[in-house]
Amino acid sequence: MSDGSLDENITTGVCHQRTDSSPDHGDPTVLMPVCTKRLKVYAMKVAKDLGVAEEELHEFIDTGGIYYMLIDIKATLLRRNEDARKIELAQLKELLDSKDFKSGIQSHLTACMLSPNITAYVTNAHTHIMDFVRKHHDVFKIPVAILEDVELKAQLSKMVSDLLSSIHGNIKAKLTMSIIKQLSIMETAKSLTHHCSIEVDSMHWNRFAFLQRCLHIFLIRMDDYKTVPLKVLFSNSLIPSLHDDLHIKINEKLSIDMDTIKCRIHGNVDQDLEPNTPADSESFLDEDHLMQDMENTDNGSQQENEGENIGGKGAEDEDQGKGDLPVDEENSGSESKGHPAVYSLSKFWKFVDDSLDGIRELARAWVSEQEGMGGSLTYEHAFHDILVEYFQLDLTEFPGRRTIPKLLTTTSPQWQTTIQNQLLW
Repeated sequence: MSDGSLDENITTGVCHQRTDSSPDHGDPTVLMPVCTKRLKVYAMKVAKDLGVAEEELHEFIDTGGIYYMLIDIKATLLRRNEDARKIELAQLKELLDSKDFKSGIQSHLTACMLSPNITAYVTNAHTHIMDFVRKHHDVFKIPVAILEDVELKAQLSKMVSDLLSSIHGNIKAKLTMSIIKQLSIMETAKSLTHHCSIEVDSMHWNRFAFLQRCLHIFLIRMDDYKTVPLKVLFSNSLIPSLHDDLHIKINEKLSIDMDTIKCRIHGNVDQDLEPNTPADSESFLDEDHLMQDMENTDNGSQQENEGENIGGKGAEDEDQGKGDLPVDEENSGSESKGHPAVYSLSKFWKFVDDSLDGIRELARAWVSEQEGMGGSLTYEHAFHDILVEYFQLDLTEFPGRRTIPKLLTTTSPQWQTTIQNQLLW
């Protein structure tokens, strides 16, 4: 309610003579009674025009000085900014918890894991991917405010870790189904990229062939034939990548002579020896059963996998016997003091990373050898040639139902190009 004295004429009243003893005399920042009355009259008009509370404006004027009024304004702005920040944080947290946001992040993380140029799959992968996310938040459509808040960034990091574990399990399950169904790499690629909408080229085929080869070798060396029988896993093209101890094991279980097969491969024997014909794998296991089985295996070791993602290599299980090399002794990058690396069933992706390191060492050895002979082979070409060979070997054994599709000149989405060209370490 307005003060009734405001209706009186501003000049009404007794004029008192100013004295030098007045503390406010000559201070322009202090509101004199006449000025206060004028401001309140103006405040009444503003309150009516803008529909705000008249009493609050009068209280503001009653602070009595410009500096006091400025402090009042600043305090009000700070309070409103804090309220706005709380509202923004609540909205960002709601975004992080939404299914659509999580689905979008999962799609782009899957593209990261399927990139033909990714350096590693679990070894320090989580750290480098989070660095990549912070640098290219626009690719993942993540608001900058999430990355600037400690709590929200930690929540995002945990989500990325969980999604990577899920993606690893999903890729492994699809590779396993591809082995069972004896699909070509092109058909496998369609399954792997079904939900992430990326453009696939020959570089993807080469990397997928490498991953599938790793899974063949890993399951053989781990004696894991519950899902895929040994006669489906084994093929002649794997022989150069199998340790001698595995040769003995396969000879006994499949009743074949791998030494003779190797001689025939190198053209030293004219006999046409083949391992036992794989069983009818199409009826061996239905896809739903496989996906459930793989999910149980990977979920059971999710905590262990998260340790690999966040902490790097992770500790290997100690209850396993001495394992075999992921590739032959000359090519392996996973040996430690002359002994093969030890793996458990949950360490497939660590095995893949070690195998990648082995290929890199082999590529560097090729380059060094070529340089000694005056050649011009680059490391990139040597590494690429090894993966191409894996794809060609797979294509020979599993050509698929159709011929190789002709790769058209297409432009990959910019976000995919950014992932493939810059997610490197």
